[in-house]
Amino acid sequence: MLQIINMNILIVFASIEGQTRKIAEFLKFEAGKLKQNCVICDINAGPPNPENYDAVLIGASIHSGKYQPAIQDYIHAYKQALNVMHSGFFSVSLSAISDDGQLWQELKDATDQLLNETGWKPGVVEYMAGALRNTQYDFFEKFIVRTVARKASPGNDRTHDSEFTDWPKAQLFLKNFIDRWVPRPITLGQQISDQEAVG
Repeated sequence: MLQIINMNILIVFASIEGQTRKIAEFLKFEAGKLKQNCVICDINAGPPNPENYDAVLIGASIHSGKYQPAIQDYIHAYKQALNVMHSGFFSVSLSAISDDGQLWQELKDATDQLLNETGWKPGVVEYMAGALRNTQYDFFEKFIVRTVARKASPGNDRTHDSEFTDWPKAQLFLKNFIDRWVPRPITLGQQISDQEAVG
């Protein structure tokens, strides 16, 4: 009989319009279906130290060519822990639905800049399509979003909200992330400590 190894996963996310939060909640739900423990935390709620978890996923949306500064601060603060853990990054943007090479290059450049500036080397990076909140934008926001939206989704109705996230892709991303996890070996000191705790 195959033994299911439970892992404790932390998902830290930054969401401006709500789609990255929705993706984080979906990943938590899917982790539960796979019998894994998962905690999600908004970057603005003071996420915990990742060292207390077996694996960490960090998600952020990209706006005006950059990710949220708070995510960058969190990664920079814990980069040493993240670089020895099983960790992954998921980027949420409209560019992820586009066939436009320039948009993809800009997206990857923004991701490279984030990782280079923080020194984080995640084991996996995934790009997920976001959503258009046409009914929620003010005039200035509509003007900014319009150019990217036309390139990413030329036929999209600009009068209604549209969601582009590929949920089966997100599900597969999580499953592959979990499957690639290798439990960290228990040191002699940890074994003695565990024995003292129960003895």
